[in-house]
Amino acid sequence: MSYNNILIKLYDEWMNNNDWWFSKKESIDIYLSNKYIKYIDDINQYDVIKTNDKKTIIGYIILLDQITRHNNRIKKIDVNYYTSIACVVSFHYLNILKQNNNISISPSVLTAYDKCFLYMPHRHMKDIEMIIDIIDIFKNYYFESYKTNNIEDAKIYKSYLFNTIKNSYNFISTDILKKQIDDFKFYSYENSDIFTEFKDILDNCPKEVLETNPDIIKDPLLHNFDINPYKNIIVSLSGGVDSMLCLYILKHYLCNTNIIAAHINYNNRDKCDEEVKFLKKYCDCLKIPFIYRKIDELNRQECINYGLREMYESITKDIRFDFYKQITDKYFNDIDNTFIVLGHNKDDCFENILTNINYKKNYNNLSGMSIHTKINTINFWRPLLEIDKETIYNYAKKFNIPYLCDSTPKWSMRGIIRDIVKPAMLEISPNIINTFFDLKDKIQADDYLIKEYIIKDIKNKFINVDKTMSITLNLDNPFIKMHDNIILCKNIWYDILNSDNNKKISHKAIYDFVVCINKFINNKTNNKKKFILRNDVYSEMNIIGNDIKIIIIN
Repeated sequence: MSYNNILIKLYDEWMNNNDWWFSKKESIDIYLSNKYIKYIDDINQYDVIKTNDKKTIIGYIILLDQITRHNNRIKKIDVNYYTSIACVVSFHYLNILKQNNNISISPSVLTAYDKCFLYMPHRHMKDIEMIIDIIDIFKNYYFESYKTNNIEDAKIYKSYLFNTIKNSYNFISTDILKKQIDDFKFYSYENSDIFTEFKDILDNCPKEVLETNPDIIKDPLLHNFDINPYKNIIVSLSGGVDSMLCLYILKHYLCNTNIIAAHINYNNRDKCDEEVKFLKKYCDCLKIPFIYRKIDELNRQECINYGLREMYESITKDIRFDFYKQITDKYFNDIDNTFIVLGHNKDDCFENILTNINYKKNYNNLSGMSIHTKINTINFWRPLLEIDKETIYNYAKKFNIPYLCDSTPKWSMRGIIRDIVKPAMLEISPNIINTFFDLKDKIQADDYLIKEYIIKDIKNKFINVDKTMSITLNLDNPFIKMHDNIILCKNIWYDILNSDNNKKISHKAIYDFVVCINKFINNKTNNKKKFILRNDVYSEMNIIGNDIKIIIIN
C-alpha cells in the first residue's frame, strides 16, 4: 500500500471515530500506535504537500500531531518535533487554499473538522501570534455558520474557539506580564494640569493630585480598611470612582504595604486604550506599579450578537482570575497573604439584590458579596461595601481623585436600576433601600436554619454508590410535601447537588427539576420519570407504594 493510501485510510478512520479524539484510553493508544506510527519517519513531507490532496495532507497532519500523542503515552517520543513538521505542512496547505487556484482544493471542500485539525498543530506549539490569528479565523467561521443557520458547523467552531482560548489565555497573559515587568519604569510629571489631556474621558478631572491628607487617617470611612500593614495588595483598578478611591486611600493609609494596581482592558469601547494611558499616568503620580491585561480574544458586543454571551463571561472571568494569580506569583509569591481589592459599594449590593430577586436566584445571599471572600485560593477584599455611591463621589472630589465616566449602559438592568428604579423608590421613602438589606439579612438567616436543620438531615438520608446517589422518602415527608414551594426547594436541591459534585448544575436546570418532581408527585398516573440535569448528569424518579425514590446518576 502506498503512503498516500495509508494517509487517506488514516484520515477516513480518524474522521469516522471521533471517540478517539483526545481520548486517553490505553486500548486506543495501542491500536493507533501499532497501526500508524511505524510510517511516520518514512513519509516525505514535501511529497505529501505536492499531492494537493485534502485527505492525504490532513491525514499526514493527524499522523504527526495526533497519533504521536497517543504513542507518547506508550513510548516517549519527541512530540514537539513532529508537531513542528505538521505546522510546516499545514502552512503550505493553507497558503495553497488561500491562492485557491484549483477548484479541487477550494476551502468549500474542507469540513469544519478538517479545519480544526489543520490548525491544531499551531495551537499545540503555543505560538501566540498564530493562536491570536486562529481565534480570529474561527470566530469568523462561527459567525458565518451562525448567520447561515448552519447549526452543526457552528457548534463545532464554537467548541474549537472556546477550547483554543481556554488553553491559551494563561501563557498569553504570562507573555504580556513578562514584557510589562521587563519594560517597567515610573514617569515623573509636573503637578499641574496633568490630566487635562484626558478630560474627554474623565467625569472628574482635577488640575493636580493632592499630597497626603492627614485628615484621611481619622476618617470613619476607613473602618473597613483596617488590615495587617504587612499584607500584599493588588487593587483591581477599573478607573471608576470606587477603585480609584480605594487606591488613593490604600496608598496613604497603608503606606508600608506592597501595593500594585492591576487593570483588565476589556477592549469593548473606542476609548479603552486612552483609559489605560490615564491609569498608568495616575499610578505613576502615586508611585504605584501599574499592570494591565488587554483582552483581544473576544469582543463583548460580538459575543452578544452571535449567542456567545455565556462564553464571554466565562472566559473573561477566567482571564481575570488567572491574571491576579500571575501578578501575585511574580511580585509577591505569597498568595495566602495577598489581597485583591475590589471597589464594590453598597449601591452595587442593592443592584444585586434587585437583580437576584428578578432572576429568582441566590436567595441565600441576595447581595452576592461580602467584605472578605476567598475564591479559588484568591483573597478578595471589598473595603467600600458598606459605603453608598454618593459618599464615595464626595470623598473623591474632596481628595482631588480623577475618575472615568460611568460606562454602564443606560439600557442595561443596572443602568435602569440606577437611573430610574432607585430614584423612584427613594421618592416613596428615604429608608426604602435599607429595608431591602434587612430583607437580605432575614432571608440569609432563614437559609442558615434550612441548611442546619433540613439540608443536613436530607443529605444524611442519601445513599452514595459509585457515581449515583439515591434517596427514598415517604410521600408525606415534609421535604417532599415542601415541593409546592418551587423557589425554596430549588435552593435546597441546588445545595444538595452542587456541594459535593464537580459537575455543576445550573440554577435553571434545578428549578425545572423541582417543577418536574412536583408534577410527578401530583400526577398519580405516572410511577416512573427521567430528568436530564445536564448532558452528563440525570435523575430517575420512581413511586413505589407510598414512597418516592429519587436517583441522581453522574
